[in-house]
Amino acid sequence: MGDERAKLAIEMESYRLKKYIGAYTTASGRVDNLIFTAGVGEMIDIICDKVLEGLDILGIKHNPEKNRLARTRNAELDISADDSSVKIFIIPTDEELVFVEDVVALLEGTYDIHTNFKYTFKEEDYKNLMR
Repeated sequence: MGDERAKLAIEMESYRLKKYIGAYTTASGRVDNLIFTAGVGEMIDIICDKVLEGLDILGIKHNPEKNRLARTRNAELDISADDSSVKIFIIPTDEELVFVEDVVALLEGTYDIHTNFKYTFKEEDYKNLMR
């Protein structure tokens, strides 16, 4: 039963994301790039595969093997098929660090609006030691 529910959750999430891609493509008239990021986008190739499945009509074609190899969390990677008119990227994020730095700054009374706040990941020599 758990496997069936997990499969259903994957299908539902993939379908929802695919709907957004189609809607935004129609609303904007085109897509130049498609970005997968954060935990699911960076680490769950099954979701990316299912989301991208059948989007050839929009010029969105991915390379499933590149997608499977893109789980490094250390580099921006292109998972587009060679004949895709839309570039598809996996881009690592560090939203956990942003959350922690926001909370600490709020508690210390040093937080400014996010456009003025200095996050450590913006520093030139920043390295995520967890990756």
